[in-house]
Amino acid sequence: MGTQVLSTSRGDAKVNMTVSTVLAASVAVADGQLVSWVGATALPQVEAFNGLGSCVDKLREAGWPETTTGVVVEAIYNVPLNTFVDTLTEDCVAVIKGSTYTHAGFSSSPVCSSQSGLWLESTAKAQ
Repeated sequence: MGTQVLSTSRGDAKVNMTVSTVLAASVAVADGQLVSWVGATALPQVEAFNGLGSCVDKLREAGWPETTTGVVVEAIYNVPLNTFVDTLTEDCVAVIKGSTYTHAGFSSSPVCSSQSGLWLESTAKAQ
């Protein structure tokens, strides 16, 4: 079971984000949400953290596209394989943006940095 850090506003500080444990198969991002997710076996932690950064870079290069209602934009990175994939497993990290979280082209990178930091503070440090 991986760790999900959820934001519902681009103005969220770490104290406003929600950390929860979610199976890879159960990750669901609704409209107006941004999630950074780290799988239970996405190790070592430094590589998982770097993978989240790679996901942010990929979405930034795509211009943080806007989607239609009910559709997400995602970057999924398989840590052991060191590559982007299409299917989320416990070996992966991901950044997933629901429709209406931000407008197309508006960077969510600062929120993702906070989410990564919160994951490190709340979960990785405790292991």
